[in-house]
Amino acid sequence: AVSGFCLTSLTVYIITGGVKRMGKISAVLVPAMSALYIIASIWILADNFEVLSSILADIISQAFYAAP
Repeated sequence: AVSGFCLTSLTVYIITGGVKRMGKISAVLVPAMSALYIIASIWILADNFEVLSSILADIISQAFYAAP
């Protein structure tokens, strides 16, 4: 209930600020989300490094060769 209230309050704050406030929030939020996405992707690849070559081989073989 508390998190819903906080998100609702933040949304109302942003919307009532108009386009300028939405732009300011987006200017901070979008790069942060992009950085988090890239870091998470690198983390997942590094965590599964030992099976990465077999996964890529499976993807390529199944993409270019028809299944019997």
